[in-house]
Amino acid sequence: MSDATDPGLTNAALPADCAPSTPGAIGYRSLLWTYLGPQWMQVLLLTLLLAATLALQLASPQILRWFIDDAIAGAPLSALTRLALLFLGAALALQLVQVAEVYVAETVGLTATNHLRADLTLHVLRLDPPFHAAHPPGELIERTDGDVATLSNFFARLIVSLFGNVLLLGGVLVLLIQVDWRIGTLEMAFAVLGLGTMHWLRRLATPRHARLRQASADLFGMIEERLAGTEDVRANGGGPYVSAYSASRASVASVVALTRGSQNVFLSARGDERLPTVTTADVRLSRAFKFGQRRIVPQVDFFNINNSAAIVGLTSAVGGSYLVPTQILAPRIVRVGFSINF
Repeated sequence: MSDATDPGLTNAALPADCAPSTPGAIGYRSLLWTYLGPQWMQVLLLTLLLAATLALQLASPQILRWFIDDAIAGAPLSALTRLALLFLGAALALQLVQVAEVYVAETVGLTATNHLRADLTLHVLRLDPPFHAAHPPGELIERTDGDVATLSNFFARLIVSLFGNVLLLGGVLVLLIQVDWRIGTLEMAFAVLGLGTMHWLRRLATPRHARLRQASADLFGMIEERLAGTEDVRANGGGPYVSAYSASRASVASVVALTRGSQNVFLSARGDERLPTVTTADVRLSRAFKFGQRRIVPQVDFFNINNSAAIVGLTSAVGGSYLVPTQILAPRIVRVGFSINF
């Protein structure tokens, strides 16, 4: 990523006109080696933790099966107790290993994506001025940050989890075949059907997801332009009009054929629309009584003595319910209780 012609990662995270012209400029292997290679120890630890997770997931049902079989066969209580303790130990170990696996995976993913963001930002900054004139800052920020954020799971666990889940599926099928070959064969057929369906859905989802990321970048570019012109809008008296603006993802979807959604945009500064100040009175009456080393404190609390019904919440979204009250102050409440200190 040393210059503007460097293939880098522009295919994945930049608009089309800054992507390299050569197809397949970077592959998964190069991507993983570049950003996961320096973390090979953490990746190895993550692989071991995932293997331990899979082993415990496969062992727990087997321990439970042994327990049930021994209980039906009339095994002594001591043997059943050992199996029960073994099952609880495996369950506890599974939880601990999963927590450690999540921690290591998140650390690996964040480290890799932070390095990717730095490289991608440097690449964008080295592009020619016409490129920056054609793409607003909001779009570039969304592409260099939002798109990279979607790769966090890819770096953290996708490859390891992919092979791990394949091994888990294979282990489950082998165990099912050992129990009953008919059940195992049926489950294997369902697994093959499920994998084929996911592969078919991937071909449908990938281009739509690419259009979704481009639509998100266009939306944030539009938002950035409006935020940059806030002072001019206020100077020309256009504040009420702009404040009522609500950017909808559906308007972008009509162009890129995406699933309908919505995006809320706050263009008025915090505190511009403020409710009146509310004054309430709360009183507590208490008295401490000592009985040797113990102290009993009865107390009576009075909340909202003046029984104010002031509005403390309004609908801020533009629409038919705009400025409709959503919450009022709680009514007068009397609470009686006591505490014992020892």
